[in-house]
Amino acid sequence: MKNIVLIGYRCTGKTSAGKKLSERLGLPFFDTDDLIVERAGMPINKIVEKGGWDLFRKKEREVIRKLSAMNKNIIATGGGAFENQENREALKKNGLFVWLTADVETIMERMLV
Repeated sequence: MKNIVLIGYRCTGKTSAGKKLSERLGLPFFDTDDLIVERAGMPINKIVEKGGWDLFRKKEREVIRKLSAMNKNIIATGGGAFENQENREALKKNGLFVWLTADVETIMERMLV
């Protein structure tokens, strides 16, 4: 079985949907942003302060490369992950994409929480 890869703009519910899918299907759930933070030992804003967005995107590509080599997982990507061609290519080899959307008002409400 392929991975189920949740993509979409920030605050469209990728992490929330991923956790629910994981419970319902009995499959492991991975959030790429959480894995980046865990491996770096610091929050995203500190990674960006330290090395800019280039460093964050490099770490994101590394995490996605590893996850895309696995099977039968639910993967929630960061809001900008799908913009990178290398990430798209890696994920599509072994993944089924689910694109989540939300209206502007909902996204704005979630960003302000």
